[in-house]
Amino acid sequence: MTTCFAILGGKIIFFKIFMAGIYIHIPFCATKCIYCDFFSVAVTAEKRSAYLAALSKEYDARLGELQGEEVGTLYIGGGTPSLLSVDEIAGLVSMPVLSADAEVTVEVNPDDVTPDFVDGLKRAGVNRVSMGVQSFCDEELEFLRRRHNAAQAKAAVATLRDGGTSASTLFTEYRGSRLSRGQSRSRRLLL
Repeated sequence: MTTCFAILGGKIIFFKIFMAGIYIHIPFCATKCIYCDFFSVAVTAEKRSAYLAALSKEYDARLGELQGEEVGTLYIGGGTPSLLSVDEIAGLVSMPVLSADAEVTVEVNPDDVTPDFVDGLKRAGVNRVSMGVQSFCDEELEFLRRRHNAAQAKAAVATLRDGGTSASTLFTEYRGSRLSRGQSRSRRLLL
């Protein structure tokens, strides 16, 4: 709960905002990028199934902490949540009681983005996608051990746009002939 105020007609009006938010970490990656400090492990069907069952149990055990509040923000991050199937993501989205205008975000890798996947996310209730690109230069992507190449990243941006998905794409574009120079410029592309 947050207390806010507004000034209307010379009067200060105080009001409270009730908004619960949930972050779900999906710790699976197909490969480990050299810059990533987030916890992740190689994905297997067995690990994935056990982890999703454990998430469901934890949600049930902690449901009382919401004290009946609807969830205003659900963020499924990682790792690589887009390694999950659309049905598995839909299961995560359906766990909390979401407010009517809840923001439901899933992190994706560019090489996981297809028209069918984007359509499935929308059907599952996801209304925002966060996509990590890191670079549009193949040499840099290879150095960073990213699974996608520049063409896949550009195609993923177009697929998200064409699918009508609200998305933010985060990337760092490295400058110079050597990545070790540390010359970088961060950018954020909003679709």
